[in-house]
Amino acid sequence: MRAIAAAKDSPMVPEDAGARPQPAKPGKLLVSARKRLVAALIAGAGRTKPADAARAQAMYECWAQEQEENNQQDHIDCCRFQFFIALAKIDKKAAPPPPAKPKPKAKLSPLIFLVYFGLNSTSLSAQAQSIIATAADVIKSTKPKVGSVTGHTDRSGASTYNAMLAEKWAFRAV
Repeated sequence: MRAIAAAKDSPMVPEDAGARPQPAKPGKLLVSARKRLVAALIAGAGRTKPADAARAQAMYECWAQEQEENNQQDHIDCCRFQFFIALAKIDKKAAPPPPAKPKPKAKLSPLIFLVYFGLNSTSLSAQAQSIIATAADVIKSTKPKVGSVTGHTDRSGASTYNAMLAEKWAFRAV
């Protein structure tokens, strides 16, 4: 309901960072994220960018809820990253998402951005270009040490042709 209200430019105040029982006091990052979200919503993000405002609201709630459960670090990280991506779209002053701080010996799940190409084509649609731009923003802001771009095709047609097409897609996406 908060996300729908945010998209209609009549935002409800996001849930306080300490409203959910947390395994510890809510971190400074969650508290400051809420303040920035509230400021963007008050400034009219719901009017100028309703879908992005709704996404930011929903991802904040997701992050707070996952942090409350505190048992799936990859879910917490995903919600947090998605929140900061949406926040950046509604508040140009917003800082990029900080890099994830994994627990000792914790393995972070990779972020996956899917780009689909048309049949027998290496052209990028507007939606594909937007996905690649978002992925580039995340990469620039998180500076991962390792990354991977992979191209896949279906099984119809000759395997040599499909391999060549998949390679072109992967290089086109980069």
